[in-house]
Amino acid sequence: MMLLAFNGIDMDYKDFFTIASWIVIVVITYKVIADEIRIYKSKLHQPTDRITVNGRQLLEKVLNSMELNFGYDEDNIVIFKIDGDFFRILISDDGKFLFLQQIYWYEAPMGDIENLELIKRAVNYLNRTTTIKYVYSFNEEQNTVNLHSMLDMLWIPEIPELDQYLWVALSNLTKSHQGFYDLMDQYRQKQQTETNQKPN
Repeated sequence: MMLLAFNGIDMDYKDFFTIASWIVIVVITYKVIADEIRIYKSKLHQPTDRITVNGRQLLEKVLNSMELNFGYDEDNIVIFKIDGDFFRILISDDGKFLFLQQIYWYEAPMGDIENLELIKRAVNYLNRTTTIKYVYSFNEEQNTVNLHSMLDMLWIPEIPELDQYLWVALSNLTKSHQGFYDLMDQYRQKQQTETNQKPN
C-alpha cells in the first residue's frame, strides 16, 4: 500500500482523496450559501423606486380608465380635480398602498375664534370615530384656516375592478364632509342654546 506524507502524517491514497473530497464539498457549499445570502441581501435592499413605479403605473392606468385628467405637483405627487374638488394621491414605497387626500374643501377666517374652537372640536371627534382622518392648516397670507381629509387604502392588482374600488374611496372622502358640517351645526345650536339660557 502506497503511503503519502502530509505535514508529517502518513496516509494512504484512500484517506487522502476522502479528505480532499470533503474539502471540495465544504468549499462548494460555502460558495452556494454565500451566493444565496448575497442574492437575499440584494432583494432585501432593493431600491424602492422600482417597486413604487409599478404602483404608480397601476394607478396611472386606472385613472386613465376612469377618464380623469391628472397631473403631478412639484413633489411628483398625483393631483386631479373632480367636480371642482382637489385631490392628491401618494403611493407607499412598496407600491401596495395609496394615501388619498382631498385638500382645501373647507375654508374659514382665522379671526373667528369661536368658530375655530368648533372646527377643532369637530375634527378631534371625527378623527376618533371615523376611518377618514381630518387635518387643518393655516394660511397666514390669507388669514384663513383650511380643512383636508385623508384615507389610506390597499393597492394591489389582485383587487377586482380597481377603477370602481378607487372611485368609491374618492366618493367616501367627499361624502364624509357632511359629517363635519352636521357636527358644526350641532355645536352651533348647542352654543346658541347655552347663550340664550344665560341671564342678562
